[in-house]
Amino acid sequence: WLLVFKRPSHPYNTSVLFTITLVPLFMLINNLPFEPVLLPVQWLQWIWLVVLFLLLSLPFFLAGLSLNILFQTYPENAFRLYAADLIGASLGCVAAIAIIPYWTELEWLAVIGIVGGCSTIYLAPTIEKRWISRTIVIVILAVIWFHSLPEIKISPYKNIKLALQQKDSLL
Repeated sequence: WLLVFKRPSHPYNTSVLFTITLVPLFMLINNLPFEPVLLPVQWLQWIWLVVLFLLLSLPFFLAGLSLNILFQTYPENAFRLYAADLIGASLGCVAAIAIIPYWTELEWLAVIGIVGGCSTIYLAPTIEKRWISRTIVIVILAVIWFHSLPEIKISPYKNIKLALQQKDSLL
């Protein structure tokens, strides 16, 4: 991407895009009419599968692009930046194991968005952009606090959906 298109000079915009698209993209993906069990019988499901993969790859692309721009902008700190990236990923894995039973998937994505938003505050080149980043973080926190995140739609073809319908299920 960076070889073909003009290289951004600062990772702020890609970091903001990552932060503000993470939860809405997942909600969009959750509402796509994709059913994997129908792939053998409906050719349209293959198109939805490609759309799903493209949408799922966007946050990873934006996060990777931000990190790549940081590496190119500050090559003298590449080792520290990469170490911070790996430490953050490790802490995220440990935190996930400890907290997964208590939060929903969208709450987890919102927390990841908050962490991304905090990085945009740090990366903001101007005071105005810092205030924009702070506002984004506050909005995400408010959405989590007031439980405004929608429920995840589970396919009727999945076993978990059937299990949840049983009286006194553990789920």
